[in-house]
Amino acid sequence: MDIDGSGITTITFKTLPGWRPITTPAIKWKELSNGKYYGIDRGADADTYEAQVGIYGKESVINNFITEIEDNRQAGSHVVTLSNFFSDEHIFGENVDHSGNITATIIKHSRRRQGSWKGWGLDVTFRATSVSFTGSSSLPTLSLCDVGVDADKDISTNKYDSYNGTYTYADHSRDRKTFTGTFTLTIADTILLRNYIRNQRAGDFALSDTFGIDYPFGPEITGYPFTTKLIKWQDLGLWGQHYYKMKLTFSYVSGAA
Repeated sequence: MDIDGSGITTITFKTLPGWRPITTPAIKWKELSNGKYYGIDRGADADTYEAQVGIYGKESVINNFITEIEDNRQAGSHVVTLSNFFSDEHIFGENVDHSGNITATIIKHSRRRQGSWKGWGLDVTFRATSVSFTGSSSLPTLSLCDVGVDADKDISTNKYDSYNGTYTYADHSRDRKTFTGTFTLTIADTILLRNYIRNQRAGDFALSDTFGIDYPFGPEITGYPFTTKLIKWQDLGLWGQHYYKMKLTFSYVSGAA
């Protein structure tokens, strides 16, 4: 990946493994009195696309990079151009078009850290200021779910003790039903899912029995498929060379009971 801009001589560096896309949809989720969620959406154009990237090199290279970031700042630009991405450097997400130039700004960078006798590195967070997209949009089959899911409901009954030992209770009947799982997806399915999330937004997601969890919203709610909302998601980045990890949280809307 190359970086250049005002005050910056073009620098080429290879991103370290472990980078993550940080995509923030412009949706504010509100929990309703019945425990379900409603999304207030400012639209796809207000979504933000960031990436935290680790870079590493000789101390002189890292020092020069930091100096030129400061030069970019003093130039009053705060704008950089990223280009020449390798296929494993789609840092803003696989559905973002990385085939050309991406205009970005540096949100922050860490303090320098030494990794070897002469090698130094730092973490840089980029925010893309303009992006275009590639690929189709559909909900792929979710089949590879990591063990350790969170699949239940939160009971909304509150019980209170009194001075004489008599108990009272308040039942708001707003049990919150959510399911959180981490899924392994091919790159092709990652593109489909990221585009589907971007297009579907606060709309309904159909959750089918494709990944082996019998009771995603607790044992009292049975029988797929379920109508859900995707209230939270996180792209965990590449897993190996050909797969991604995605952490998804669904809120129950309706289904068999």
